[in-house]
Amino acid sequence: MPIRHPDLLVRLIYEEPLLACIPNGHKLAAKPMISPEDLEAEPIIAVGRQSLPALHAELEEHFLELGIELTVTTDVLSPAEALACVTHKIGICFLSVTSAVARPGLVVRPMSSRLLTRKSGVFIREDNRAPLIQKLVDEILKKSAALRLQRG
Repeated sequence: MPIRHPDLLVRLIYEEPLLACIPNGHKLAAKPMISPEDLEAEPIIAVGRQSLPALHAELEEHFLELGIELTVTTDVLSPAEALACVTHKIGICFLSVTSAVARPGLVVRPMSSRLLTRKSGVFIREDNRAPLIQKLVDEILKKSAALRLQRG
């Protein structure tokens, strides 16, 4: 998300903060929290930029509003590929809490801007809103709400 299409019914399942994944030994790795200003001129690894352009536009707009232009130097398809690039010291990537898996060669730090989040959802086409599909969506939303309550 964000997905904006008139023929789709969009339901938010969950939203989680973005974290910065930084190579070990990088000057930012010692900081407990990363501010947007820290990322000025840093090489950024973009995850799924071609397949999810609205997501990256939202991220870039957030930084531009703060006067910071991100320097995307590498495009990857998946979070796992992004983490591999970070461990090889190619750059820094932004991942959601559930995707930012700690591994040797990188550190994961929270962003000071709490506005940076990843939203996940379910999308249903206008011509596919059968009762069974709606029941499935309702169940997903119910389980998602229960998980959010558990996490606090």
